[in-house]
Amino acid sequence: MRLPKIISQFRHFDFRPGANLLGLILQGGAWLVGFMALLFAVSSMPVFLHRIPPEIQAACALLALLAAALLVRMLLERRRAMVAYEELLQALGRFAPAGREERIYGVPQQRMDEVLEVCANLTGMPRQWWLALDESME
Repeated sequence: MRLPKIISQFRHFDFRPGANLLGLILQGGAWLVGFMALLFAVSSMPVFLHRIPPEIQAACALLALLAAALLVRMLLERRRAMVAYEELLQALGRFAPAGREERIYGVPQQRMDEVLEVCANLTGMPRQWWLALDESME
């Protein structure tokens, strides 16, 4: 096979899941290296750490745990938002973008009825987003 033909076939693949996975792996690796560097820095300063009162050390550890818990919560919320966003895009993705004439004169009523029918089946956040869009269009 020729290289241009191989490259032209790549247009049909969706690389977003792989790119997201690679990004998560790289981010996890960076966090791991950073955590290891922090542990190394802490282990080389035992005299300095013994001067800090245990209450302050406990408070710092508690703040670090709280930050980690908030990070996990934020990543879970991001995942929920991305799933909802994909659901809305899938619902609206079956309709072709408006052409020049439709942008000038508006979308035909039949097509708008189809969009409204599809979006009426949405639930959760995608439904709330659609209702907000629908209110601003009318």
